[in-house]
Amino acid sequence: MSKSDKNHNHSHQDQSKKNIKIAFFTNFIFSISEFFFGFLFNSVSIMSDAVHDLGDSISIGFAWFFQGYSEKKQDERFTFGYNRFSLLGA
Repeated sequence: MSKSDKNHNHSHQDQSKKNIKIAFFTNFIFSISEFFFGFLFNSVSIMSDAVHDLGDSISIGFAWFFQGYSEKKQDERFTFGYNRFSLLGA
């Protein structure tokens, strides 16, 4: 594997972590605002959708965590590295 291949792969992983981070915070902020306005307008349906969106945010948060965790280097326990943990988050 050439040096440019390694840099390309690292750049791709950084971009995917950035995209997951943006999706997490966008969804989380939307859920909080949706819960606030649902409470403000006394709408149970909007608040229940906010809870649903919060669950989506938690799932995206796990994907973000496992994407970062998958970048750990190999050790004695995982001799091929931690790359496959990104699939767990997916």
